[in-house]
Amino acid sequence: MDRNNVNLAFVNYLSRSGSTFLCRLLDEYEEVSVGIEAGFPGAIHRLIPVDYEEISDDHTLKRYLDELFGDIRFQEWKIDREVLFRKLKSGGYPLTFKDILLNCMIEYFGDATAKVFVHKAGYYIDILEDVQKTFGDTKNIFVIRDPRAIYNSQKNASCLYTGKAMGHSLPYFVWQYRKRARIVEKNKGAKNLFCIRYENLIENTQDVVAATLRFLEVRGGKKKKAGGYGDKIPANQQKLHTNVTSAPNRKSLEKWKTGLRKDEILFIQNRLSREMSAMNYVPVSLSGLSGKEWLAYIRTELTYRILQVKMLR
Repeated sequence: MDRNNVNLAFVNYLSRSGSTFLCRLLDEYEEVSVGIEAGFPGAIHRLIPVDYEEISDDHTLKRYLDELFGDIRFQEWKIDREVLFRKLKSGGYPLTFKDILLNCMIEYFGDATAKVFVHKAGYYIDILEDVQKTFGDTKNIFVIRDPRAIYNSQKNASCLYTGKAMGHSLPYFVWQYRKRARIVEKNKGAKNLFCIRYENLIENTQDVVAATLRFLEVRGGKKKKAGGYGDKIPANQQKLHTNVTSAPNRKSLEKWKTGLRKDEILFIQNRLSREMSAMNYVPVSLSGLSGKEWLAYIRTELTYRILQVKMLR
């Protein structure tokens, strides 16, 4: 695989929005290969721990690879560090994030012959302009889901890095959801951004997948080889994706109604009313909140306001 001929697509999302299920469906097709998640240090425009845009020598490249190969998820890509180092070095300095990502994907996918290689990169939607500047006509997919359902799922899932619940902070979740929803709204209609509503994916799976394949400009022929995306998910991540190989389950769409407290539902609906309305998520009527629930709501509201101030600094 030639890095100059790699067609990339990024799947963007908030954790627990259904992106892994989408990736499993896309990976069933011959012209699409989807990788597992990995935590690449830095971002499109900034390499960490190297605090500038390019890597210009062996020493700084080794520093970056120390950080990269220390990532729990990247380790599961099973890439030979020395092979990667030699390939990156042979390409000539300076190296950019694009050089690193493309070479890693080439090593990961090996001799795969798919037309499009998909990288799960949740937060890339936050820096969509940088992604477009760096990768040009790369396709970007964003998975939309009812914020109440996402937060409910996050409360019941543990972060691979910290072991804590993903949904440990409702104020931060709401802030993050609003930020990404507004980026999507701002870029609505952009030719390289395709939004998928998770609820539609569950209820009309074939139609949504077909539309996604058209966006990726690939044909709909399925792979003949055994195995699938579920087999790619490493053991340390299996518990986060127990239903990835299952058939679409409509019952999962409303689990939040019994999984969230009234104060949590009320806070999400109040703070994300604009975003929910734009995405056609209907608020539920709540009544009879107890004094304890109102106190919890007020505490969450105060914490959110403090967070807003911090994020504006």
